[in-house]
Amino acid sequence: MTIKVITAIALRFFALWLLMQVIFNVPNLLMIATTLETFQGVALSQYMRWAPIMGITVIGLLAAYLIWRSAHGALTLSAKASQQSEPGLLDEQGQRFLLQLGGGYFIVNGLALLPSKINFLLSLVSFSAVPGSASYSGMPGWVALAAVLLQLGIGVSLMVHNSWWRYLFAKLRGRA
Repeated sequence: MTIKVITAIALRFFALWLLMQVIFNVPNLLMIATTLETFQGVALSQYMRWAPIMGITVIGLLAAYLIWRSAHGALTLSAKASQQSEPGLLDEQGQRFLLQLGGGYFIVNGLALLPSKINFLLSLVSFSAVPGSASYSGMPGWVALAAVLLQLGIGVSLMVHNSWWRYLFAKLRGRA
């Protein structure tokens, strides 16, 4: 792989990471709106509840899309170079190592987040069991837990099935 291809892959990884972070933060934004409503003691209007959440989500998705598309320039420039044999290309073992390293990061990060997400869901269950307490929707907690489990699944897949990921990234580079 050339520097241009590695840059394009890094940009696409960053775009995917940003997309995951946007999805991870939607439940947090919902909880902030609920908490603000609870502490103010006044119900927020529908506009004040959904406008900030949708605005942040749309801006994050747009940024992830633009970063994804910016990798296209490096891929277009490197497509001509891929037809020629270039020195310094990363061999299969190097690609496998880098994918396993990325998978290890996703696994460690997911395992670090998993206890807090489970604890949050358990606290919602115990809080809703108190008589006279307000009922909170557990949906943000479930979405956050699902996102962490997805991250763990991707990490395990990168560690175990890295040949599929190498094929996918070759296809993303336009070389499959």
